Amino acid sequence: MFLWPASSKGKGVSARTVPLTLNGLAAFRAFDAENLYQRFSPSAVSHSFKRGARQVDGDETAIHLYSGRHTLGADLYRTTKDLATVGRMLNHAPGSRATAQYAQGANADVDRAAAAALTAARQVPPAAPKLPKKLPIARKQQKVRRLRRHS
Repeated sequence: MFLWPASSKGKGVSARTVPLTLNGLAAFRAFDAENLYQRFSPSAVSHSFKRGARQVDGDETAIHLYSGRHTLGADLYRTTKDLATVGRMLNHAPGSRATAQYAQGANADVDRAAAAALTAARQVPPAAPKLPKKLPIARKQQKVRRLRRHS
């Protein structure tokens, strides 16, 4: 588990605990093993990432460090088909418009899956309702009494 700190950005969110994947747990353990607990400049990390992306994808690459967050949001939405889950996993405030922007890359896949599920659900005939063959005697007597009162 990972404790995600509170944020006052946007609508703000409270601190919360987030489950880790096995790969995420391995990454945190590697971080700890190397004792990488130091202050660092976010711009320096971004610059290093961009330099590496250029080496892999060329000088005109559109990949940025933040692209990974958008990929994660789209993959979560593609897997869960639930924007609320995506928002929680990205630590967005409930109902945040940003969540839909992160999940946007998976909209076509999720729409196809929804259409396929609807088609499959409509092909299954509905079960016939089970009705009693005869009314229980007590109910029959109640109906007879009501009819006598009103006649």
